[in-house]
Amino acid sequence: MTVCVPIEFLGQVDRAKMDWLVPGMVEDKIAALMRTLPKSYRRFFDIKKTAGELAGSIEIGSRPIVDALASELGRKAGVDIPRDAFKPDEIDRHLWMRYSVVDAAGKELAAGRDLGELRGRLAEQIAASYAHATTADLDRDDLTDWDFGELPEQVEIKRGSFTLHGYPTLIDEGKTVSLRVLSSRAEARRRFRAGLARLYVRHLREEFRYHAKHLPGIEKMILHYAPMGPGDELKRDLLLLVADRVFIGDDEGVRTREDFAARLDRGWNLLRPTVERVCLHVGRILERYHRLAVRLSEPMPGAWAVSVSDVRAHLGGLVPPRFLTLVPFERLEHYPRYLRAVERRLDRLRQSGPAHDIELARQIARWRELYEQRQAKHDSEGVTDPQLESFRWLIEELRVSLYAQDLGTSEPVSDQRLARRWEQVRS
Repeated sequence: MTVCVPIEFLGQVDRAKMDWLVPGMVEDKIAALMRTLPKSYRRFFDIKKTAGELAGSIEIGSRPIVDALASELGRKAGVDIPRDAFKPDEIDRHLWMRYSVVDAAGKELAAGRDLGELRGRLAEQIAASYAHATTADLDRDDLTDWDFGELPEQVEIKRGSFTLHGYPTLIDEGKTVSLRVLSSRAEARRRFRAGLARLYVRHLREEFRYHAKHLPGIEKMILHYAPMGPGDELKRDLLLLVADRVFIGDDEGVRTREDFAARLDRGWNLLRPTVERVCLHVGRILERYHRLAVRLSEPMPGAWAVSVSDVRAHLGGLVPPRFLTLVPFERLEHYPRYLRAVERRLDRLRQSGPAHDIELARQIARWRELYEQRQAKHDSEGVTDPQLESFRWLIEELRVSLYAQDLGTSEPVSDQRLARRWEQVRS
């Protein structure tokens, strides 16, 4: 079956619903998917009979079809049937929806059955179609102040008989801010915070210019940050973080000019103490990072090569260039503990050798690989998933629990909890 999708709607197609096809084909698709199960699971069912029963009773479209079947069949058989036991790529292609993506004139731009691949391939055109579909007052560049009206959290964009949901947001462009409507609520929220912080820095440019010249401990921070980037970059990111903490904090509810001005009035006197607090905290992070970098540059036994390589990769992901703009502040607050856990890992490596360290690293790698594969897929499709982000930080807590248990974790963590969180991510 083929469904015709205007390109601006492609990012909002509900894959969970589309996976089911039309009601008349649900039974055939269920049976085909059941036949891909290993014999150890197939033996519990009469496939034809069970597929007919499920097609008449299962709630269609509430969740991806493979997730629904894993749950329902597992319940019927009294065993746990993992989602990965199914092999959806092995069923006939006509049992997967075919998408025909068209422009405003109805001309086909692309077609295929892999929705994620289509989204990734057409990402730029999807974004451009949104810009074209929005009204002029929600598509602006070179903003340096809140000189526009109320910014709604969601808008409806009519296109013929279709209604498109869009999410207005502010986007940090470096020196200025742009106003755009995005197709993803999560991505719009992520972009909004950085764009709003930039707008405050621009509005108070004289005050921030002064603080840029008087950042406590900046010379040492620049020295420690040097492997990642230039000092001016660090200064700019520190000031953005200050603006975030002073004027946004834990409440992103700035949607009008009045809200914007009220935050300015409330935060005016907090700039200096927040600069000091932020610089003290970031200075500690960079100092610990620098100490670890020095340790890793020293000669080490060849038997440690696997462990040392893993530590370097971990640090590179934890403290990448411009990490102050990439990592939420509530996570940055945990960074001293994360880095202390890395120090403890190196201490234990020296005391006990690499065998146990490698065993623990493999335990973490299993979850890290799942995260990286899913994140790469989301990146290619232009998807932002808060559940996956939460999973990423739970992996970090697992590292602490395994390598430095005495430091404590921010929440209970175990393989079982990670497995449950991963199920939430997948569904």
